[in-house]
Amino acid sequence: MTIDPTTATLDECRDWLIKRAGWAKITDGNSGRWFWHIPGVPTALDYYESPIPETLDAAAEAMPSGWFWCVEFYKETFTVRADTLGRVCVVPAFDCDNELLARFRLAVACCMIDDAARKERGE
Repeated sequence: MTIDPTTATLDECRDWLIKRAGWAKITDGNSGRWFWHIPGVPTALDYYESPIPETLDAAAEAMPSGWFWCVEFYKETFTVRADTLGRVCVVPAFDCDNELLARFRLAVACCMIDDAARKERGE
């Protein structure tokens, strides 16, 4: 799952976070319609829409545990920043048209940092 959190679209960020959580995008053989499914989980829990809605609350929930975020405004542009236990993640948001996209990009970037740290520790 490769994604650049500084340039990803909102849908790309949400799809990356969904796949990271274990969901798979499946096509219904009968209707040809796609849906999200977690392998090994009853199909009653499948989503035909995204399991992660386009909301600020969903962006906040997507942040890894222990990370704290803030928005830094400078003139007419802003960056989003997160900190945890000495690690800092800053995503420039000047090419973003809204805070929602910026916060989802930050969530992806922080998840990537956490994933890399876990891999480095052998977890």
